[in-house]
Amino acid sequence: MKQGLGILLTLALLLSTVPGTAIMAFYRVNSGRAYYPKGDSTWMASVRQSYGGMLTWVAYWQAENTSHMFT
Repeated sequence: MKQGLGILLTLALLLSTVPGTAIMAFYRVNSGRAYYPKGDSTWMASVRQSYGGMLTWVAYWQAENTSHMFT
């Protein structure tokens, strides 16, 4: 199997609950950050791991009717 170049992902901002069809969505990503809503129980560690890739996962607070606030 020929191995291609990896992808550098600067930012992935995930705004809602976990979508059902995104397994291994980031499998070619070598480095990057993915932000998910803090307090959303659908984004448990096992789910984040199933996205593949070498991501740093960061929880953020989503303020109602305002811009997103990162912690």
